[in-house]
Amino acid sequence: ACIHATKQDAVCSCQEREIGHFRARRAKISEGEHVRQHIYISAVQMVCYIDVLVSNGANQREGLQDCKELSVDISHLEIAYGPVPELEAACSSAPLCSDGWLSEEYEAKSWHDKVPAAACVPCQKTVVITTAPTPAPTPALTPA
Repeated sequence: ACIHATKQDAVCSCQEREIGHFRARRAKISEGEHVRQHIYISAVQMVCYIDVLVSNGANQREGLQDCKELSVDISHLEIAYGPVPELEAACSSAPLCSDGWLSEEYEAKSWHDKVPAAACVPCQKTVVITTAPTPAPTPALTPA
């Protein structure tokens, strides 16, 4: 259970970090998306007005009115971001062997009455102690 909990913690913290990154990027890209759409609409309208100007006076009033009422399709500039993928295993906020964790992982399961869990022993935090290497002995000074 301890190895599973350690790996689940790593996956869940990674998921939280990446979801935050995804949402921040999506917000930034979304801002630019609207700007690009407005630029595209403006460019299409400019082409319309230029076409009216170079039409040598033939139906310029109607052409200007058409340009004012021009409906520009921007559907090809709309980005479908999609949802954030769900994890196969849910991230539990309850610490290992706590009442909440036992309830989530064992007691709430339909099979718990038939196969109850053994006593839960909380994981021990592994503390790694590193010591500085022993310095090499210095040679004794000999009188000259």
